[in-house]
Amino acid sequence: MSDTKLPPPGSQSRQIYEILKSGGTITAYHAATELGILCLAQRIYDLQNKYNITIYTKTAENKAKGRHWTIYSMKPFEAQNGSL
Repeated sequence: MSDTKLPPPGSQSRQIYEILKSGGTITAYHAATELGILCLAQRIYDLQNKYNITIYTKTAENKAKGRHWTIYSMKPFEAQNGSL
């Protein structure tokens, strides 16, 4: 990944990039409730395709409630020792 082309400062894509770059993860719920970003999947697409940033995904689920969601990270999930 090259830091020569990054999303513009203050943009939704840049907010997500900064969270992921610091080693964090993000979900659609976190993006909507804490950042006001309602279309996380599109911003992830932008980071991957416009800015050539590698982002890893993992699907988590709550079988008891029949729900599932996607977790995004710039680190492979195996390297995170199971912590989300």
